[in-house]
Amino acid sequence: MRVRQNGSAQETHIDSGFCAGPEFAELQRLATDLRTAGEPPFTIAAGRSATDRAVSAPRSPSCSAQARKGLDVQRYKGLGEMNPEQLWATTHEP
Repeated sequence: MRVRQNGSAQETHIDSGFCAGPEFAELQRLATDLRTAGEPPFTIAAGRSATDRAVSAPRSPSCSAQARKGLDVQRYKGLGEMNPEQLWATTHEP
């Protein structure tokens, strides 16, 4: 398969080993699950509010905002930026 992305051509080869592997089986299972969602428009419901979408867009800003509601997302460059309690809670015990 050959595609053009950001102005450069990229070629991807999918061999029979990949098609026989567990990753491909998982992709097939996910594709089947997505087909059961039906045809657009889709209704995204959260609590008492519902929004119609013409396409499946799980990465839309409204979906992302709803998914993060009640969560505190923090990003660190390295373990040295965490305080001791956070480091202990996010790493395995020796």
